[in-house]
Amino acid sequence: MMDKKTFVLQKATIRSIGNQLGIEVNRLGDLLQFPEAGNETVTGEQPDGLKTVIETVLQPRNISSITLLFPDNSILWTTEITGKGQSVLYGDNMGEVSIKPMEKGEAINIFASYLNESTAASGKATLSLSMNALFVLLAINDYRRRVGLYHLLSHTVGDDPLTVTGIQKEIDRAVDHQDLRWLLPFFFEVTGYEKAIDLPLAIKELEESGFLNHGTEPGGSVEIACPGSHFLNELSRNHTFCGIQSYFYHKGALTVLRGAFLATDQSITFIEMDTEARFSSVAFDQVPKIINNLFSPGEDPGFAPREESDEKVEAASPFADKPAEEIMPEDQETATDANEPWECICGKINTGEFCGSCGKQRIPRTQTAIPSFCHHCGAPLAQI
Repeated sequence: MMDKKTFVLQKATIRSIGNQLGIEVNRLGDLLQFPEAGNETVTGEQPDGLKTVIETVLQPRNISSITLLFPDNSILWTTEITGKGQSVLYGDNMGEVSIKPMEKGEAINIFASYLNESTAASGKATLSLSMNALFVLLAINDYRRRVGLYHLLSHTVGDDPLTVTGIQKEIDRAVDHQDLRWLLPFFFEVTGYEKAIDLPLAIKELEESGFLNHGTEPGGSVEIACPGSHFLNELSRNHTFCGIQSYFYHKGALTVLRGAFLATDQSITFIEMDTEARFSSVAFDQVPKIINNLFSPGEDPGFAPREESDEKVEAASPFADKPAEEIMPEDQETATDANEPWECICGKINTGEFCGSCGKQRIPRTQTAIPSFCHHCGAPLAQI
């Protein structure tokens, strides 16, 4: 059992303390952007447990960023770091770092407890959309919420038609203001998504999926169909969102898994996100298993050559401005050769751009494919 004392340290001293204790930062630990070591030292008697927590944050096997949005619009950010047999909760507040040792199972139960316990049974994926289309649905939800608040505050009643122009303005507002109390900016945060949203393409996909009806006039009105209305009504209920981004090394490459839980008073939905968003209803007792998979340690990241590490971390940290999927070891290719065989997550070996069995597009080596989760037992499909 690890010491439960919370260590509060200056971030600028972490590498120096590590040097003094003989602990070097690995490639995954570089993502936390600890400043280069100075002359700081730990004087006097070393606090119990200090070496363990320094080793965990400097040599992690998994870094999971957690963002929670509660029904009252309050927000909680924290980071769970899994090392070689130990875990900590890590917080960075303006250069002051708090590190709390915690058993991984205890951390998992804490985050699961934020989601309302539901008696709904788990089931297969009920919806699959491109990320592009998901973001447009979230923009529609935010637009409807904003209009409702306007009428509430102005004591007016109105029927504001939903238009393509209005949706685009909501997307622009989310990009400009990044207010995480609204769902579109919140999902931008938890997915690290930085591509431009293709609104016409999303409208077309949502029409084909039966979510929307849209006329031919550019910027014109959009009608929400029955499936879309059901989905948006679920989003508008009192809910807790828990978004998790997990970073670890897999087959020599930095890999990211992203997922989010949507918990209402009646159900829990897990949204698995990579090139598309897959929605599945889950029972409450499956939530810890899925979180455990996201927190699970990857392979030993190894150590970056000293002359390369500074430049690479500054450009590629998921806590900076660049998408984590772009991070690759220097000695790896940044894209798969067009004729090189690749294995789809369905198991088929292919040579083209798309899988000949399931039709899924090849994922570049910078976005190494990781098996999807089983929403019955919570295990990766490759382990079932």
